[in-house]
Amino acid sequence: DRCHHQYAGRLDLDDQLRLVQQGIGQSGANPDYVEGTVRHLEEMGIVEGPLHELLERLEAGERS
Repeated sequence: DRCHHQYAGRLDLDDQLRLVQQGIGQSGANPDYVEGTVRHLEEMGIVEGPLHELLERLEAGERS
């Protein structure tokens, strides 16, 4: 919801990386959630560039 106060769609990739690296919730660590989402999108034939780039940076161990 772009009107929600927690909408993060305008964050640059460095900020996204920082937030994902530190996040953990009831379903687990945010990096695992990003990986699962990307893999599921790939299974459906969807390539979502920025999300894939975020996963690549997480897998490379980059720090923001």
